[in-house]
Amino acid sequence: MEDARDPSLVAFRKNAKDLARRKEALSNTLRNKQDEYEEINKEVLQKKEFFEKEYGGAKMTDEDFQEYGAKMRQEGKKYNDARKMLKYFQQENGLLSRTAEVTKKNLQLEEEKLEELERLHGVTGFTELQAKLEAVSTLKQDKDHQKERSMEEISKLSEELNAKINVKRESIEPILKEVRPLRASHAELTKSMKEAKKKYDSVLADIESSRGNIEREVNKIRRHHTDQRSQFQIQRAQLENYRSLQDRIQDAETWRDVLQKKLRESEIQSKQLRDQQRSIREQKSQKKEEEAAVWRKMIKLIQLKEKDSTSNIRKNRPVTVRKEQDRLVL
Repeated sequence: MEDARDPSLVAFRKNAKDLARRKEALSNTLRNKQDEYEEINKEVLQKKEFFEKEYGGAKMTDEDFQEYGAKMRQEGKKYNDARKMLKYFQQENGLLSRTAEVTKKNLQLEEEKLEELERLHGVTGFTELQAKLEAVSTLKQDKDHQKERSMEEISKLSEELNAKINVKRESIEPILKEVRPLRASHAELTKSMKEAKKKYDSVLADIESSRGNIEREVNKIRRHHTDQRSQFQIQRAQLENYRSLQDRIQDAETWRDVLQKKLRESEIQSKQLRDQQRSIREQKSQKKEEEAAVWRKMIKLIQLKEKDSTSNIRKNRPVTVRKEQDRLVL
């Protein structure tokens, strides 16, 4: 523990912190100078635009030129001063950067030595743990401050709410006085309504049970009615069948006479048709016999002509043939 709090290490850390603060201050100064330089450039541009608008590119007088030269010398002096300051800051920044690098290396060496000392004394990670504890304590302080602020806000909010509640209560109190008797009458009405509801439920249960019995009886009567109606329809159909049979039996004799008359007429027509058929057959056979006799006569005549022609050829005489006209009567 004594080695961990070595005076040389504490001085080294203090020097490193001072260097970091100086570096930060110089960087802020450099940043401010750069901002001033940018503002000067903007101002120069604005003046240039103003000069172009005022003089419109015309030639300046000696007085204007002298004023402009004086302004430019002042601006040039400011610019040179700013440039020198920027150069100084750049040099200082480079010096601080190198110093920070050296300090960082020395700090790393010191941390390695510190770790070695912690390892020798058996308290490895003590420095890291101490830094974590410091960070945790800082965080705890921040949380405690936040908690205190939030508690104060909650107390203020609760006070405001209580004040609003009291105001509302004072405004509602007369309304509550009017509501209390109404609440009592509401309780009585609710009680009477519950009793009436119980009576209604009991009466409704009785009605439901009686309605079930009535429905069963009605269904029984309906089934009996449907059975009776079906039997009535069957008996009615049977009665109609019996009536039709009775009408047929009564009209049987008249139908028999009609049918016999039709049979006689059909026999007479069939007999006439047979006679006509017979006569047609006889006529056809007679015509066929007549045609056959005619053809036989023609065949005999042709044969005779052939014999006559052959006999004339044999005698070597001229033959005179007389044309005759054959008539065929059919």
